[in-house]
Amino acid sequence: MTSASVCPLCARNFNMLLWKHACDCCRKTVCDDCAPKVNGRRECRACAAKAKEQQSRQRNPSNPASAEEERAARMRAAEERMRAEQQRGRPQSRGVQRPAPPVTAPPKEFSLQQERDCGTPSPSPHAGAPTRANAEENPVLAAALRRRQQEQLGMKANWENSSEKTRLLTAILEVLHQRGEEEPFGLRSMDEAKLQAYLRYVKSKDKKSGSV
Repeated sequence: MTSASVCPLCARNFNMLLWKHACDCCRKTVCDDCAPKVNGRRECRACAAKAKEQQSRQRNPSNPASAEEERAARMRAAEERMRAEQQRGRPQSRGVQRPAPPVTAPPKEFSLQQERDCGTPSPSPHAGAPTRANAEENPVLAAALRRRQQEQLGMKANWENSSEKTRLLTAILEVLHQRGEEEPFGLRSMDEAKLQAYLRYVKSKDKKSGSV
């Protein structure tokens, strides 16, 4: 203990009522109020403040690197648990549903094959009910409508025409053109046997008209 007469912390003079003591930590001479005795040990206010600060640092570390490492370790542990659950076949969430298979439109070839098997052409979107009603009253419009249907039938029939069928159709159309007659409805949809019979019929009409 030094022979100082003033407390360095509170700057009060030592006397009979304000005793001086030595701090057990820093060994400075301070008054009784600035270094109270706690648990059999005297510490001045400066040493007590330093001790509290060290304790708070130990409880709450302020190192950002250690906090980031701890967060990364938790994330790795969570990922490992998820992988383990997937390997065991456990679903991650009950709300997850399998994606529905995409809906694909039927190919156009299938619809064309159905039309060929049935032997009937698909109705044209432009040929509606008013056109057919007017065609019954107007003969010119009716003839144009029949010609259009024949062309549609002819286009679809030509897809599967053989060389023999093409030859028969050409011969029949030449005879009809020479006589100034129109192509009958459904001519192009006939098979080869019917076309041969119709060609003989047309030629026989020419012979009958020539003999008369």
